[in-house]
Order: sequence, then structure tokens, then C-alpha cells
Amino acid sequence: MRIHKYQRGMTSTGWLIVAALVGFFLTLFFKMGPVYLSNMSVRSALASMAGNNTDFHSMDKSEIYLQIGNYFSINGVNNHNPKDLDIVRKNDYTLINHVYEERVHLFLNVDVVMSFKNQVNSSDIDSCCKYLVEDDK
Repeated sequence: MRIHKYQRGMTSTGWLIVAALVGFFLTLFFKMGPVYLSNMSVRSALASMAGNNTDFHSMDKSEIYLQIGNYFSINGVNNHNPKDLDIVRKNDYTLINHVYEERVHLFLNVDVVMSFKNQVNSSDIDSCCKYLVEDDK
């Protein structure tokens, strides 16, 4: 019956490993989470642009920048500039692309690079914010 003596639970080393893993994933969550929330705000701005202006193909680029800039300022999207959007005009549709990367420092010399691709197509507004068309300018 000496077996029960050795089966009392995790050792302090096991708890230390669990605590290190929980700390690592919490660090990932708190460092990378705001970047993903910011991208959700950008996607929301593009969806708002597509939803409010069903024919933004006929709008000037300055009008598009102004409307998205207003959305950014109202909703507190401070780390994105509307001028970073790439507006591509074709004969029968307009693409609004926002392709960017964010680098987040985790710890020591470890960084995480997250890349995002968002797109609105004036001819297919229902597929908002999915990067479907590669533009060849």
C-alpha cells in the first residue's frame, strides 16, 4: 500500500510548469489582443463604408479617405491612417485595400509579426473585408 503515498498530486515542479504556461498564454493574449481588436475596427470601418455608400465607385478618393477618417476618429482607431488605404480604380469596380503588418514585442528578443489583409470591392459589397481580388494596379 505504499503506492498511495506517491500519488498525492502534482509536484512543485509541475505547478511551476503550469504557472509558466499560463503566464505565457496570458502574455500572448494581452500583447496580441489589442492588435486584433484594432484590425476588427478597421474591418468595421470598411464594412461601414460599404454599407453606407453602396456606390462608392463613383466617389472621389478624397471623399473615401474623409469618410473612413471620420469613422477612425469617432471610434478611436488611432494607430491607422486613412491615407494608408490603397484605392484601386478599375473600369467597373473600385477596390479599397488595407494591407499592413503589426510587430509586437513579447519578451527579451522575441517579437511577433501579424499581417492583415482587408478589402472592399464596390461590385461585391456582401463579401466585405475578405481579401479576394489581387490588384495589379
